[in-house]
Amino acid sequence: MSVSDRWIKGFAEDFGIYRKKTCWCCIWGVCQWQRKWISCLCLEPFRETLKAFPNAWLILAGQEQPIGFAQQLQHFADEVGIRDKLITLTDVPEEAKPALYNCADIFVSLSDSLQENFGLTVLEAMACGLPVIASDWDGYRELVVDGETGFLVPTWWGQCDAPFNLIALAGSWETEHFYLAQCVALDWEKLGNALQTLLADSELRREMGHQGRLKAEAYDWQNIVSRYEQLWQEGTRFLFNPVTPASNFAVPQFFETFRHYPSHILQEDTQVMLTSLGVALSEGKEWLLFYDELRFVLDEGLLELFKDALSESPCSFGTLLRRIRTYRPDCPRLWVEYHILWLAKQGFVALRQRSER
Repeated sequence: MSVSDRWIKGFAEDFGIYRKKTCWCCIWGVCQWQRKWISCLCLEPFRETLKAFPNAWLILAGQEQPIGFAQQLQHFADEVGIRDKLITLTDVPEEAKPALYNCADIFVSLSDSLQENFGLTVLEAMACGLPVIASDWDGYRELVVDGETGFLVPTWWGQCDAPFNLIALAGSWETEHFYLAQCVALDWEKLGNALQTLLADSELRREMGHQGRLKAEAYDWQNIVSRYEQLWQEGTRFLFNPVTPASNFAVPQFFETFRHYPSHILQEDTQVMLTSLGVALSEGKEWLLFYDELRFVLDEGLLELFKDALSESPCSFGTLLRRIRTYRPDCPRLWVEYHILWLAKQGFVALRQRSER
């Protein structure tokens, strides 16, 4: 018996969920968790999904970096009441990954990291015939064809990177990437709709998985190597025609460099509204989930102000900013942006373009 067969046999026996006739398995990432800061945010949408699909299971799989992160995720799952429907798998052998993909019905990867410019795990899942739900984020949108091989979940970002541009000069890349990821928000409503649409329709899952597998075949190494060779030949001409840089690279400018990554940019006229989860938070029925590291960055007093400022919602971000400044006249715009995007990331507020109201 191969390593893959032994591993998946032990997995199936441990959890007893191998038969898809009685359950649905959603795999959320097969990666290094330190690179997918959004891991704990899958818990709340999955809790809502369980109301319609109580036999669904959520599998979080990846290399546990930092050590102890799986335990933290389990603690968050306890907080939202889905611990008994969550499986965390750490240190999955590389050769066992195809078997793990084939245990699942849906693959979900909601990247919010600036380093995510392709999406290898998304391609692996597609090659295994899985429909994919992915964030509409740079390279992911090149792999997933929305409505054909899966669904893309719209993302939001804002120009609140200035403090972290400076941090980049002094620390490791993981530090500023972590803090920048906290202001990348998702459209929770569309995420929930995508999950429930796929869970409800086995034929749609099969067809999207089939189309994804066909698309993945284009990335076979036999095809990719020749494309790299062609790209190299085209690129050599630039070696003899250097281009003058348009900006000073001494200090990173993350927003200006990567502003094309998200679906939407937070603007003055962006509509901000409390979600049902946000209303529950304002009534003391829900609570905020913090990574320990975020307590050094997030201003809990400012987060409290949003409850009053959003009491009359929806409103534009510009209106919200003015309301906040009645309490804190000197509060920088970028800091209000950072906190409202973090609340949107957590699902407490929703963001809409003016035309989407």
